[in-house]
Amino acid sequence: MNERGNATPSAELTMAPAAIREAARRALRRPPTRPVGWALVADAVAAHARDSDRPALIDQRNGTTTYSRLNERVGLLRDLLLEQGCGQGDRIAVAGPRDVDSVVAFLALESIGAVYVPVDPQWPAGRLAQVFIQTGCSHVLTHPADGAGGRSLAQAVAVSGVTPLSTAAAEVASGKPRRGWERPQLPANEGQAAYIIHTSGSTGRPKGAITEHRAMINHLRQMIEALGIHRDDVVAFNATPIYVVSVWQMLAGLLAGATVAIVRELDETYPRRLLNALRTAEVTIVQLVPTMIGLIVDELSRRAPADRLGKLRWLISTGEELRPQLARKVLDMLPDTRLMNAYGMSECSDDVAQHVIRPADLRSPRLPIGLPIAGTVLHVLVEDREGWRPTRNGETGELFVGGLAVGAGYVGDMTGRSTAFFHDPIDAYSPTRRLYRTGDMARIEDGLIYCLGRTDRQVKIRGVRVELDEVERVLEQHPDVSQCAVTAEAEGDSFNLKAHVVMARNTTPEQLQEFLLERLPNSMLPKQWEMVAAIPVTSSGKVDYRKLINS
Repeated sequence: MNERGNATPSAELTMAPAAIREAARRALRRPPTRPVGWALVADAVAAHARDSDRPALIDQRNGTTTYSRLNERVGLLRDLLLEQGCGQGDRIAVAGPRDVDSVVAFLALESIGAVYVPVDPQWPAGRLAQVFIQTGCSHVLTHPADGAGGRSLAQAVAVSGVTPLSTAAAEVASGKPRRGWERPQLPANEGQAAYIIHTSGSTGRPKGAITEHRAMINHLRQMIEALGIHRDDVVAFNATPIYVVSVWQMLAGLLAGATVAIVRELDETYPRRLLNALRTAEVTIVQLVPTMIGLIVDELSRRAPADRLGKLRWLISTGEELRPQLARKVLDMLPDTRLMNAYGMSECSDDVAQHVIRPADLRSPRLPIGLPIAGTVLHVLVEDREGWRPTRNGETGELFVGGLAVGAGYVGDMTGRSTAFFHDPIDAYSPTRRLYRTGDMARIEDGLIYCLGRTDRQVKIRGVRVELDEVERVLEQHPDVSQCAVTAEAEGDSFNLKAHVVMARNTTPEQLQEFLLERLPNSMLPKQWEMVAAIPVTSSGKVDYRKLINS
């Protein structure tokens, strides 16, 4: 891949020949149920459009968009993009809220072989410009209501030289004869990029994770198969477009001929409003982070059974650890809803492992992330003096992902690759020949994978290695603790723990300390306690540890 924005070759993973053979034997793998082949979601939308009145998208702002109308809008924007000289391999930024226009933009870009690069118009101008330049974007599609997208986006456009193009411009031609642009005949290049999702970088520069088209289609089909998505389903599109989970929420339902319910950005933040939005749209499938699931469960407990989520078939947890106490509450509150624990990342086209929670799982202190999705291989490896090797029974190691899911690396990243993407020495038949090092600790028990938290959520306290997630997990078992988060503050060569707690009832820090003392060693006890009204969360709904540390 080249300087234009693609990744550089992966680094080598040091493994002895015997370790490679053993890793191949111990790998957890699931082959694709069928060849991925070349397929476009835009083609599926066009096929469903033959049933002209079938609802494709619903939202409170624009009402219902039928498959016929969606297909027409995609064609109009595709014509405009072709007129602008956009084509296969071009990277096109899309700036705007989660709405019909963002769906139209993705499908139009996919139909000409361009690469979808979602950005947040509220990002600082410097970050936006950095993403445009680093990714090599030629154009940025802006929201009709925003024009150039606001001051930050306008400044970034001026600095980077990208061409702004409002998605509304395509609609101007809706009452006029079509331009007659022919859709390009795309070669069946399954390994070409489909989209680029930017994550935060340790160096302060955003990292653009490249997902290939074959990995995207494989993941969409996996979601359709695992959830049994059919034409009568309503899938919630509630994730912000800059996050990888938004891709399947936006597209899997359309690929299956179902309806996608677009949740307004104001509704996703507040549990009561989110619940009302899900009920109004009669959503059958929704994905949320555990922090929001906990708030939803609390809100449901205050409602009559008839005012709950009677249509909901699937609730999918992702982004944080789903803990048994919360899972039990969900199953008790929503007995007709199935609960899935999903584990994934932007670098590997979202989910790489999934597990449907069973009552027996609730008896364990930790829930499994389960088994790999189709086309994906999972390894748990540890590093010693001879290099990396597979873990032994019950041993903890680091989780690596191989197979179809692994992305093509970070855009234009010439440094730091050895800590993330590697050439795969284990699987000679891997379609990508890449391994991704997740940075998560894991263990295989009874054939299932358990994720044990981030390596960077480990600290040493007086020489003892402590997992902050474990302290949280024990603390939240206290009946008076509604929410909690544990951070570490440096003190010399060691750390002190600080607990941030939302209480359901009045309980003193001394009583909480006593509770922990019965369950944890002294080295894992918080020295500081802060009673808060709420645990801050990021825009994706995860616990904002950075804000807690700086408060």
